[in-house]
Amino acid sequence: MFNPSHSTSETDPSDLPCGSESLVKVEGIAKRFGDNRVLDGVTIDLLPGEAVAIIGPSGTGKSTILRVIAGLLAPDEGEVWVG
Repeated sequence: MFNPSHSTSETDPSDLPCGSESLVKVEGIAKRFGDNRVLDGVTIDLLPGEAVAIIGPSGTGKSTILRVIAGLLAPDEGEVWVG
């Protein structure tokens, strides 16, 4: 089972580039449901004080990326760091 308290890779968050103060860092996330590739190479770097809106038509992966970041879904590819 996917554990939201850990990175989706074996990379320790302290191994992020020096000076990285990201609250949320998502790199190359891909997620498929059957033959439907909902996310393909999504990268997000959210810094303190930033506000972000995720917008788009129905079925484009907005809820899916939030579920991956929250640890409710494991990505098929990519890495997520929260903290």
